[in-house]
Amino acid sequence: MKKKPLSDIDPPQGKRGLGKTQFLAQQEEIKLALDKGWSAKDIWQHLYDEGSITIQYVLFSRYIKEFVKGVKPASNHPSSAPQTEVQKPAPGDNQEQSNEPRKPIKVTTSKTSSTVRPRNAKDVNDDEIY
Repeated sequence: MKKKPLSDIDPPQGKRGLGKTQFLAQQEEIKLALDKGWSAKDIWQHLYDEGSITIQYVLFSRYIKEFVKGVKPASNHPSSAPQTEVQKPAPGDNQEQSNEPRKPIKVTTSKTSSTVRPRNAKDVNDDEIY
């Protein structure tokens, strides 16, 4: 049996995008309710209970920020992160690279214990714990 190419097949009719469509259909009503002092949670609960929307509150609040308040949601995609430019030293600066290996820096530590404990901590024997 020969398979059909995907271009010849209709995509499955799922619910993807349905929540956004439901929200946008109610957008003016949502904006008016917010302006009258309703909380976003109460608006969502009312619309959800009457069956006007089927999305969860988290997505509803995201849509309020994006479509009603006009705040663009932050993306977790690495390409949307702010780009920082690395400053290269100008030629002739004292930071010129040499071919010599760098010497390790000596770090001295005190000979006292580095454990930090609260002032009111008590010493306890293992027998008292178990």
